[in-house]
Amino acid sequence: MPRETDLLRVKLVAHTLLDVQIQETALSPVIVSHPFTSSGISALRNEDGSLSMVDLINNSDDCTRWRRKVGEQIDSAENVHQIFVLLNPP
Repeated sequence: MPRETDLLRVKLVAHTLLDVQIQETALSPVIVSHPFTSSGISALRNEDGSLSMVDLINNSDDCTRWRRKVGEQIDSAENVHQIFVLLNPP
């Protein structure tokens, strides 16, 4: 019999991973190391539905906004697979 996944605990671990500091590389901000991204430049959807480019390395406001958006995606996940697809492959 398959065991049930404790979705709340998975979300807590995902939030912990989200809080990990983004590690710069020699190619930063284009290439970085983080559990949820491999690029220090990302796109976020604005209130009006348009997209804005954000710099996760050189702009702390952009990074905070990005973390908040990913956190919202984690919180709204209805199953563990919706969280796994957010993770950056090792």
